[in-house]
Amino acid sequence: ATETGETLDITVSDITSNWYGVFVIDNCPDSAPTCVAQATNGSTNTDLVVTTPALTAGTTYYIIMTDYIEGPTTFTMNSVVNAAPTCPDITGLTIESFTATTAEISWTVGGTETDWEIAVQADGAGEPAAADGSGTDTATNPHTASGLTANTPYDVYVRAECTAGTDFGAWVGPLEFTTACASVSDFSENFDAVSIPNLPACWSGLIDNGASSFATVETSTSADSSAPNGVNLYNSSSSSTSNIMLVSPALSNLGDGTHRLRFNGRNNSASQDVEIGTLSDPTDGSTFTVLTTVDLTTTFDQYDVSFAGYSGSDNYIGIRRLSTATFTYVNL
Repeated sequence: ATETGETLDITVSDITSNWYGVFVIDNCPDSAPTCVAQATNGSTNTDLVVTTPALTAGTTYYIIMTDYIEGPTTFTMNSVVNAAPTCPDITGLTIESFTATTAEISWTVGGTETDWEIAVQADGAGEPAAADGSGTDTATNPHTASGLTANTPYDVYVRAECTAGTDFGAWVGPLEFTTACASVSDFSENFDAVSIPNLPACWSGLIDNGASSFATVETSTSADSSAPNGVNLYNSSSSSTSNIMLVSPALSNLGDGTHRLRFNGRNNSASQDVEIGTLSDPTDGSTFTVLTTVDLTTTFDQYDVSFAGYSGSDNYIGIRRLSTATFTYVNL
């Protein structure tokens, strides 16, 4: 390659054999060359088309044709070198963090540019227009988008702006994310308004600390104390130290000591009780702190847990099932 960023288009046509392939290899005959692009035709003799990723200046690349079945084969090969773009595309578009109303977005620069356009828009709105001003100008990477709506899906696009208003890279995206739920002061939930096995928005299941890959926290029509839905916590072969829990929406005032949790519950094995506690991170079971243990039976009953004595800083309530016996259920 003579210029970093240029690409190579290869078309192989009129192939008289199947099980043929074209490969683009760098730095042969190094002991560990890299295949940068490839295409094979399998059991047909269809044309092969390859476009390489951006190539590196000074690196020698080799085009190799191979076949699985020995024998003479004829073909026609054409190749076109595409010049490097004047404004390379950014890569590595990432959501670093988000809240109910903000998102921190980062990316890897495409070249030496120091300005970009970013678009944070409604999910499914499509790629922004090519015209200048189709996104928001920014010279900051990471960029913080603000004024977002809680519990709402968004798409993110970013493009490099190498010359103000005239020379842009391609839009890179969409990168999808959903903002966090806004904190609430209380909640009441019967799990009936969702399609099983989904949990309601802002509720979550937490499964970690070595839990079985078959463990679940999900809604079910067989787990209900009142039709149609309830929540089933199934442990499969999980160990007794595993975390399998239902996590509430974030509460804005849990530490005020004014809350009470009322729920219906049962198990299908007498020793499978639940722990009620709090979490600071709804995705990390190690932040769970037990407040009390509730002794369930195999028949649905109503239970009340007071948080009057709680004055900590956690924002989430967790209902963690015990797993002293495997392949058992707890229904809520």
